[in-house]
Amino acid sequence: TNMAGSAGAYGAADSPAAFVVLLAPSSWVPHELRETERAAEEDYCVCVLEKEAESSTSLPRMILPGGQLHSMDRAIADGQFGGAKDSTGLALRVAAMREVFSETGAVLAEPAPPRVLRTATREILRRDGPRTLLDCMIVWDNGNPFPRLTLSPLEELAVMRSSKECFPGELQMHFFVSEVPDAEELTWMEAAGQDTRLAWMAPSEIIRLHKSGKIHLEAADHLVLDALQQRLSRLDDLPRLFLDGPVLKLSKL
Repeated sequence: TNMAGSAGAYGAADSPAAFVVLLAPSSWVPHELRETERAAEEDYCVCVLEKEAESSTSLPRMILPGGQLHSMDRAIADGQFGGAKDSTGLALRVAAMREVFSETGAVLAEPAPPRVLRTATREILRRDGPRTLLDCMIVWDNGNPFPRLTLSPLEELAVMRSSKECFPGELQMHFFVSEVPDAEELTWMEAAGQDTRLAWMAPSEIIRLHKSGKIHLEAADHLVLDALQQRLSRLDDLPRLFLDGPVLKLSKL
């Protein structure tokens, strides 16, 4: 649920939001999921959701998966994942995991559920909303009321505060980077919604399409992808990117 299209859909209007820059080696990405065949500057791709143009005069939109923090994310952070006194950081990562699962089908937690359970629980989550996330996790862990799941690493790449032009109110947006655990995970992923398509592209490819006027990028997504294009050409160098904390810290877009 990218906030540009549904601000305030979950939780309070001023709840922070979590977005995920999901990465995979280019060699893992199936041919049919690659948006372009042009040689890229990077050896990895980013998962993006491409939304159809809303009218004949508008452009298709490319967005990163994400959405607002929900009270269930906080409850899970405090309970199932043993959050600290201030568990907001962990709760945002739970929200990031939830949104990626809902929007792409990828599970950023271990042990990951089998395909049959993914399909059923994803449908429930999308139909009934974030409050059902704990129920989904219980199903994934064979009915254990205290699911034993470990979140995949989600490193904070950027923190920004939206402007009132972006959303009804100003809210804090957190962008996390995570890697797809293995090549098989990509074969299970598909976008939700008839007007949305899942694609994998290098940051330089996405920026190029945006600059040429073929797609629209939200301001925050553009800043994040541009930072990756400039600072990360090889996926093996990802750990160095976070040595000094988040790459971007903006008080307002």
